[in-house]
Amino acid sequence: MFVVAQHQGLLQMITQDIALFSLTLPAIPLIMVAVNFRYTALAGLIRQIHDIANRPSEHSRPPAILHREVGLLQTRITYVKFSLFFAGLSFLFNLLAVGLMILGATTLSYALFIATLASLSSAILLFLYEISRSTEALSLHIADIGSFSHRTPPS
Repeated sequence: MFVVAQHQGLLQMITQDIALFSLTLPAIPLIMVAVNFRYTALAGLIRQIHDIANRPSEHSRPPAILHREVGLLQTRITYVKFSLFFAGLSFLFNLLAVGLMILGATTLSYALFIATLASLSSAILLFLYEISRSTEALSLHIADIGSFSHRTPPS
């Protein structure tokens, strides 16, 4: 009787663990989609700056501002790239943790779930840092717009 009760308790614990591990599965792809949107937006900005740099006109930005924008974009794209990498890694770790929990390898499964949480935390922190860098880029644009009012119009 004790063996049966102990077996049922272990089965219930494993089922609860699988449910807990599975809760993060839908969240990770959503984070990856959000970060991928940032990547797509940054790629569009880089293409736009490339076009501006290749076709200078009297309304184009000064080279110093373009150079600073490119530097910010390089930093931001690096953070987005690593954020996507860690989000993908966390998804893989999570899938392996659930699979190993189903197979009964609980110790390794717990270790992979901890790795899932660490990778996911890294992805989110990198994403948050990239957002803070984007506000710096916006400040640069606002300063550039402010300088338009001080320029003399062409005669």
